[in-house]
Amino acid sequence: MYHNKRRLILVPAILAALACGLPPFLTGESSEPATTPVVIGGGGDIAAAAALVEEGFAYYYEQDDLDAAGEACGEAADLDPQNPDAYYCLGLVSVAMDDRDSGREFFTRAIELDPEYAAAYTERGIIYNMDVNFDAALDDLNRAIELDPQSCRAYIHRALNYDGRMNQEAALADYIQFLTICPYIETYTPAALERVEALGGEIPETVGALMGQGLTYVEQNDPEAALDAFNRVVALDPEFAQGYFLRGYAYLMLEDPDLAIEALNEAIVLEPEAAPSYHMRCIAYRDLDRLEEALEDCNQAIELDPNYDWVYFSRGAVYERLGNVDEALADYNEFLRLAPEAHPDRETALERIEALGGQAP
Repeated sequence: MYHNKRRLILVPAILAALACGLPPFLTGESSEPATTPVVIGGGGDIAAAAALVEEGFAYYYEQDDLDAAGEACGEAADLDPQNPDAYYCLGLVSVAMDDRDSGREFFTRAIELDPEYAAAYTERGIIYNMDVNFDAALDDLNRAIELDPQSCRAYIHRALNYDGRMNQEAALADYIQFLTICPYIETYTPAALERVEALGGEIPETVGALMGQGLTYVEQNDPEAALDAFNRVVALDPEFAQGYFLRGYAYLMLEDPDLAIEALNEAIVLEPEAAPSYHMRCIAYRDLDRLEEALEDCNQAIELDPNYDWVYFSRGAVYERLGNVDEALADYNEFLRLAPEAHPDRETALERIEALGGQAP
């Protein structure tokens, strides 16, 4: 089957799939403040500024629109110069635009206005780390953890700080604490696991750590070990939809679509709006030649996320096997339009379009 081998070793693609339909912590911990924007005093300008800060955070976190985020938060700071979240937002935007100096100044202003602003200490500490000002970074990260003992970003960056100082005992303690209290975070968890092993530590049996181990095994094309890790994830947290999703993915790697469907059914019950679970179940049904059920699931995935590139490739394969050539060609072409140039299935899609007598975009 031309579609069967390439689809199940795509670690970047599976992480993207998780991110498109499931909670955002899988692709990186948010640096958003734990509380809603602070409003000091009263009056129309202050209320308007608070609304603009919320708008700015939405542009930054949800739409990745730095210009709009900066404009909204800058206007908020003009309306209410005492709003620390406006400056925190401007700091995030500045750093994202590679202007660390401005970012540091904005975070400092946020701290001046709210000396207990844990996230601002964390972000300023990260800048100091990047500037190799380890003493200032450590001061800020210590303060962030004092104010917020559950701050994943503060722990991982303090661990990096200690690593940079060759204080391996302290670094190991922070890496382990990060893996103990934090969910799986693509940006940090694999590195934390690697450092704990390199420093001779014991990896904790937590959902975040096991997710990281399981995805590493997927990347290494070791589905048995991945399945074991994901089974332990759902044993620890039976309500964790992503654990069942990844268990289903591992079963597909093991070419056991029946058990994959069982796991994906659980994921869908727990997270019925998660497009990736329907897509994976579409693949499992397709492998069992249950094509109408496969088509139904791919349709549902696209309804939930019309820009989910990989599912168009899968639905195109279903249409092709159903003999619906026009629909298959349309889906392969839509996949090519949406998918990044590095997507491993682009070549296969082009081959299928040529075989079906179509023309690629």
